[in-house]
Amino acid sequence: MLDHYDLRMLNVGYEPNGSDWNWRNVCSPFARIYLVAKGNAEIRFEQFTLKLSEGYMYLIPPYTRHTCIGNDNFVHYYIHLYESPDDESLMFEDISFGMEYKAADADKAVFKMLYTLFPETQLSVTDPEKYDNNSELSKYNINFINRPPCERMLIKGSMLVLISRFINDERNVIRNNDTRLIDVRNYINRHITEDIQISLLSDMACLSQSHFIRKFKAAFGVPPKQYIIRRRIERAEFMLLIHNNPIKSIALSVGFDDVSLFVKTFKSYTGMTPLEYRRHNR
Repeated sequence: MLDHYDLRMLNVGYEPNGSDWNWRNVCSPFARIYLVAKGNAEIRFEQFTLKLSEGYMYLIPPYTRHTCIGNDNFVHYYIHLYESPDDESLMFEDISFGMEYKAADADKAVFKMLYTLFPETQLSVTDPEKYDNNSELSKYNINFINRPPCERMLIKGSMLVLISRFINDERNVIRNNDTRLIDVRNYINRHITEDIQISLLSDMACLSQSHFIRKFKAAFGVPPKQYIIRRRIERAEFMLLIHNNPIKSIALSVGFDDVSLFVKTFKSYTGMTPLEYRRHNR
């Protein structure tokens, strides 16, 4: 299963000045892993606050809105991990992760190794509004793709080591093991901009439509129609963050022929219109 995931490291860095780590409503298309080297800080989410402590690692999934609260004594390493929204299988969708793990010496060594080997990937600025954009994301993504195979292998192996720490219960690692439903989900992701009929999906799974809807919801948490809409909105979020395309163009590119319906649907999922979302995150 892990062979299907295309993880890419955008950035690895060391931030000794925690007073610069105060950013509101951060929402990025990539995941973050932090290692707290010294001090304490907070990450505030809509429903709870995560207290960051020295010697622990923290995982923030992509598209997870949060606010960072640092201070002068807070020192940390960071790694940014990226999966293309065009990928069929997404690790942070398929696998259930925790958010906190007490780092072992080996984990700390991995951070320090990556930071030592790839210092050019450290962010030149700490403000998310400055690096969550098309030019910066494309630059670091292309930088990873163009690395020699030996470096990509080392980086991917290191990232898997760190991410594995956040799996709380091996019995529930993969949220769904039904290959029929995985194939259907992958088909949806390949054809997300097209008119996808539930009857076609149920036929692909060799199930009656009602039975298919129940099994799909049990596997992925939502019925297939809601899953399709959610994936379209996630792709729209990504495009709004990194592109300057008109809202109508983005709506069409993610499978909405009706722009007003796109705006209404987007707001129901994010709490903001597409234009408000773009202005808020830039």
